[in-house]
Amino acid sequence: MPEYLDAAVVRIQPYIARTPELSLRRGASWMITKATGDDAVDAWITDSGVPQVARNPEAGHADGVVTLTVPDGTAASLARRLLLHLRQSIPGADLQASWGQAATYLEFRGNQPPGGPSLRALPPVADFPLAETCESCRADACDRSSEMCADCTARAAVAGHRRARPRPAGQEAAGQEVDALGTERLVIDAVSQALGRKPRPARDMGDVAGLGDESGNRNHVATVALDGNGMGGFFATLASHEDASIKKRISPEISAATRSALISAASAVTREADRFMPVIPHVLGGDDVVISVTADRAWPFTRAFLGGFAAAMHVTAERLMLSDPLRQRLPSMSAGVVFAHAKFPYARAVRLAEDALRRAKRDTRGAVPAVSWLDVTADGEAPPAWRLTQTVDALSRRADDIAALGGIPASGRQALARLLARGTDEESQAAALSWARRNNHPVVPALLETSSVTEVRNLLALTRWWRS
Repeated sequence: MPEYLDAAVVRIQPYIARTPELSLRRGASWMITKATGDDAVDAWITDSGVPQVARNPEAGHADGVVTLTVPDGTAASLARRLLLHLRQSIPGADLQASWGQAATYLEFRGNQPPGGPSLRALPPVADFPLAETCESCRADACDRSSEMCADCTARAAVAGHRRARPRPAGQEAAGQEVDALGTERLVIDAVSQALGRKPRPARDMGDVAGLGDESGNRNHVATVALDGNGMGGFFATLASHEDASIKKRISPEISAATRSALISAASAVTREADRFMPVIPHVLGGDDVVISVTADRAWPFTRAFLGGFAAAMHVTAERLMLSDPLRQRLPSMSAGVVFAHAKFPYARAVRLAEDALRRAKRDTRGAVPAVSWLDVTADGEAPPAWRLTQTVDALSRRADDIAALGGIPASGRQALARLLARGTDEESQAAALSWARRNNHPVVPALLETSSVTEVRNLLALTRWWRS
């Protein structure tokens, strides 16, 4: 029976988000991707000198995760060595390892008891309260030779010249470009094949926001958090499957579906005239993704991603000839989307997007692909009480209605929103109908005949960033 060892960066998004500069967040993503990539893991296995240690073929790829098979009785010592090795490459990350024996990796992941064998490695903390803190993250003390901490210095060293801070003395010369894009480079290369040219990586969020439609203000971006629905139920059903080979193949298939959905969605929202890539993937996990995207392309990106993942999983079901019980429980994905000014703190945008993602899953019980969203500029940092989570099917059904409402001039939509928020539903409906007749907007009475006031308010709110 094999023994499995997993090591991972935990709380990965807060770790990446702790620096305000995009260049340093990009550096952190690359540090994680490189340190946990196949080449680095293979080199560590060779250096470990322990025979029969190998990358786990049953696990899919996820940035920030290393999964191995190891000889019996060696997992605890190898976990310690592996975390120390990762600490050298990712100084400020929170690391964790766990291990155990099982017939398959799926069973190992599904049957891990809460108090099972594990090891946690927290980053060092400043133990002198008067130490000067890093000028970027303000979380750790500065190095003696720099105004930044060890982690931010490492981020800057790999961040290329995309508005990174100057490198400390003795590191690579300022004229030498460093490819610090990792997963972002993968997406850019794939999109380039479709376009026939290569968009440049954005230097900052202003570059991403500036790709917005010329009719808008071109100063907003969206943060999109995506995660799997129904993974637990699917894997529980799969655990009772008699075919062990399927159990070993399914995790890589889910990772491949996530990567495929990201690339296809990014391609769908990239235009011929774009100077910069409109999508910045920060970390791509097995079924866990957080990206930044030009605000008025967030809805097409999110719909394309969720639809692309579902389509890829159905193709997987056909290829693996999954049984009907498994097909009925195929995992899907949901999303949390947050629109905000390009200068809005990224760390807060990520937290709000993850909150929105949790609402989407809660409101639908994770049964269908769904999106919950927030517009910080219009709503503040909490959604209004009338905001509804939208399933992907509902967005597709109501796309024409949203577009029709979007045809009302912005001042008219604002007036209509105020009327729909006034008094009782009956009062607001009467006021909206009267306004619509006076201003010749037949879409409003048509919608209010078949939809509630709350539903129309939600459709109207969607028009701010919806583009047909």
